[in-house]
Amino acid sequence: PHRIYTRDPNAPHMNESGKAACRLPAGHPEAFFEAFANVYRFAYDSMIARAADFRGPLKLYATPYTWLLARGDGAAVCDWSVDLRGVFDGVPSIHCESRALKERLDRHFAKFTPKIIAPPRRKRRAA
Repeated sequence: PHRIYTRDPNAPHMNESGKAACRLPAGHPEAFFEAFANVYRFAYDSMIARAADFRGPLKLYATPYTWLLARGDGAAVCDWSVDLRGVFDGVPSIHCESRALKERLDRHFAKFTPKIIAPPRRKRRAA
């Protein structure tokens, strides 16, 4: 016998994860927006789970592009207009990819708890 599975959140075959992922019955054009909401929700859940296990120094990159080049290791600040102090609560230290980024963080925070580390200054060669 054949079975037809629909994406109805009230269907008997749906588990909790399935119910959370489809809040609208099949055939609604609003489902396009719901699909993107699911992507963002699951990405957010994943980031929160990863952050809960965070113990080491945070590698901070100046742009999302440089963060992607580092294969998503660490973080990048996407919005400098918000107060970032709460974002870095519990972070033991921040390792900046450049001195310019460290200086920008120093300017951004009036009082900042973690130790901020940048690469050492390069010695100038004698001419």
